[in-house]
Amino acid sequence: MKEHGYFELIDDVWHFSEFGSIDIPNEMFNNHFRDSNEVDWVFAGGYVTNTEDPETNNYISSDPLASNSPRQIVADHAGNVFVSHGYFELSMYSEAEGLKEWGPVPHPYIEDGRAMFGDPIVADDNSLWMTNTTAVSRFDGENWTHYGLGSDPQLYPVDFLTAGRNNTVWGYGGTGLFYFDGDDWSEIEQSDTPLNNMEVRGVAVDADDTAWMFTRVYDEEAYVWSSDVVRLKDGQWTLYEEGQSGLPSGSRIRELVVLDDGTPVVFIFDHGFFQLVDDQWESMNLDVAFPFNLQVHDGRLMFLDSDKGIGVWEDGTLSYISTETAPLLSNAIHLFTVDSEDNFWIHQHNIGILKYDADGQSTSLIPAGDSEIRSISISPNPTDAILQVSMEMQNQSPESRLRVYDMEGRLLIEGGSLQSGDKSIDVSGLSAGVYLLQATSPEGSTSLKFIKR
Repeated sequence: MKEHGYFELIDDVWHFSEFGSIDIPNEMFNNHFRDSNEVDWVFAGGYVTNTEDPETNNYISSDPLASNSPRQIVADHAGNVFVSHGYFELSMYSEAEGLKEWGPVPHPYIEDGRAMFGDPIVADDNSLWMTNTTAVSRFDGENWTHYGLGSDPQLYPVDFLTAGRNNTVWGYGGTGLFYFDGDDWSEIEQSDTPLNNMEVRGVAVDADDTAWMFTRVYDEEAYVWSSDVVRLKDGQWTLYEEGQSGLPSGSRIRELVVLDDGTPVVFIFDHGFFQLVDDQWESMNLDVAFPFNLQVHDGRLMFLDSDKGIGVWEDGTLSYISTETAPLLSNAIHLFTVDSEDNFWIHQHNIGILKYDADGQSTSLIPAGDSEIRSISISPNPTDAILQVSMEMQNQSPESRLRVYDMEGRLLIEGGSLQSGDKSIDVSGLSAGVYLLQATSPEGSTSLKFIKR
């Protein structure tokens, strides 16, 4: 692998730092982050490596949770949560069956037989769809079906997918735009549409199956971005061109979603959130600098907002799911999704995937890293006296322990050894407040926050 590094802005000057030579047989450098111990991690070619000691830590794991950097997390309509990692792995977690892993999945259109997973989506029929290197794949809960090279049309390029209504799916990427009607794929000819063969960067579909799209083009001579919004309704195309209908000039749209009432919402760099009202784009006047991972759930617009947590906009009011309102250990959230029962699934670097319901009555964690603990959950949360702990262990070490700490780090309760199954901890003697349940093993520790009433 070629030498790679990262840039840092120090005193208004950009400085480059090298990672050194990292032995990964794929020169695709995807991502980098620095953990709480100031150790740099590189995500490249589907693998993660620790740059502190690349010789001894090659290919630490391609597991989506151990990698600490999954690409996407989605929930289906049956209580399952899917996590895609890099390009080669996919995991499914259900509280009934625990953690399952697939990958690499044999693929007929790839010579080495490995499907390169993109971001997954869930269709109305609860099937899971993912993009691949040269194709699109569907998982119905038991079997994979692949559409791609050799099919009609040839689904290339398809980089992204969006679920429509009645089991329809949209595929787009580059200058390709494709539509799955529930039975077959077809390519939408763009030459006679407002898209005019421009690159579609996002698609969202409302309850009436109206498709909203946005384009993003960079003018290399003028050094400016431009974005338009396009609507396809009942076979008719409508163009909302930047600089018109209230859409700011020089727009660089990052994401587009559609609210439950059919209103499209876009986030524009340097301009903020805009929504379409009476065929005019209007600012939503939300004080949010850089939101991402926009989603709509039960009438609520949700997004990640830097270190503030999950932003929730509902009925004209913006609030946050953060350490002050949820059992989070920090507000630095990587990904999130909401399932059909209104449970939140949140991925945080170096922590794992946290699940909690809107009332905080149950909290679960799938720890990151190669931990002995595959999953741990506590309930009720908040609790008056007894905290029920349920764990799934892959190994059981005599050194593993459960402990309760206050938020100042003081040890209050020794909860005994870790083992698969259920365990009760009496916390009735604690004062009302917020505490940490910590599960410690030789590989590290995992913590969950709970409230004693």
